[in-house]
Amino acid sequence: MNSITTHYAFLLLIVAGSFVHTGFVQQSVHVQVPEAWINEFHYDDVGADSLEFVEIAVTGEVDPERLAVVLYNGSPSQLKVYATHALSTFEIGTNEDGVQLYARLISGLQNGPDALAICYDEDGEAGFETLVSSGVTSQFLSYEGAFVPVDGCAAGHLATDVGVEETSSSPEGSSIGLEGGGTSYDDFTWTSMPASTPGTANAGQTFGPLAVRMGELRLVVEHRDVRLEWTTVSERDHAGFHVERLVRAGWVDLGFVASHGSEAGAQYTFVDRHVPQLPATYRLRLVATDGSSEYGHTAVAQATGSSMLGAAHPNPARSVSHFLVTAWHRGHYRVTLNDVLGREIVELLSATLESGASRLVVVETATLSPGAYFYRIRSDRGAAAVGRLTVVR
Repeated sequence: MNSITTHYAFLLLIVAGSFVHTGFVQQSVHVQVPEAWINEFHYDDVGADSLEFVEIAVTGEVDPERLAVVLYNGSPSQLKVYATHALSTFEIGTNEDGVQLYARLISGLQNGPDALAICYDEDGEAGFETLVSSGVTSQFLSYEGAFVPVDGCAAGHLATDVGVEETSSSPEGSSIGLEGGGTSYDDFTWTSMPASTPGTANAGQTFGPLAVRMGELRLVVEHRDVRLEWTTVSERDHAGFHVERLVRAGWVDLGFVASHGSEAGAQYTFVDRHVPQLPATYRLRLVATDGSSEYGHTAVAQATGSSMLGAAHPNPARSVSHFLVTAWHRGHYRVTLNDVLGREIVELLSATLESGASRLVVVETATLSPGAYFYRIRSDRGAAAVGRLTVVR
């Protein structure tokens, strides 16, 4: 349950028989608010936007008339409410392990930076207009940027950006949603959903008590390898993790990492060797001792400068220097030498390379003026990296 809001109490101060001050003071009070959160939404896709919607998850008993979704325009010239919807107008979806889902199509759900707030009527007597203007804010999330609105129930609150967004190139039928396992908002992680599921649990989402509470998942690119490092906060009845990578045909299982059997949590590592190309998307499938499973974190490994572009040697250089480039995918690569203003001095390489192929690039520095230069690599798929080279005499 969420709690805490404020109300204003009238203060009358009497000194020496005279009224010397009247006014209002702000007092903190605790209000029990049903745990409710935005579970999935869709607002932008290719062509004319269609089937925009918002999905809400609620735990415990709640009167739908006492909850509302308030939509905010985050444009700097606005920062105001542009639409409101009572939970009672949402379609009732599935109920899994006490988590009730509600969904509603909302035509005109705006592109960001915008936000969604869930507001609650703590005494059940406020009425809808009062609810959306001054009710208790139980959640306030934004997309494509955070801001503080000037009206509505979330006035004065800083929105929390979900960190995932849709664009005009997002496929139809996609969405932004939560994945993971648990029974409260903090158990889940925001991600892009290839296929929306309004009214039902998201792909990769399981409701119910957690056998494993995940910590951080980190990806480290080392040459042609990707090392996954993750932690758990607590574990019970846990067999281990399947590590999966997304390929064109779908998710593939790379291997299994057995649980350390520590109820207090543990650290884990898995290395995916000779990755065919970056970026690469990974996820963890958590397996319980009874064979059931649920999905944990998803993360993306990006190509880095150290993995595509070797260090120049010698550096500083007088007459000649060289460095190694490595292709992360099959495609056309172009390597250039640029000055500190970004202007191209010379093209060092223009070639089609196979995934994993390396080339030694030689830089003739004898004719260059002393100073700092940058050597850059870029592929036809947008992979890029840069290194620094100093020329001396």
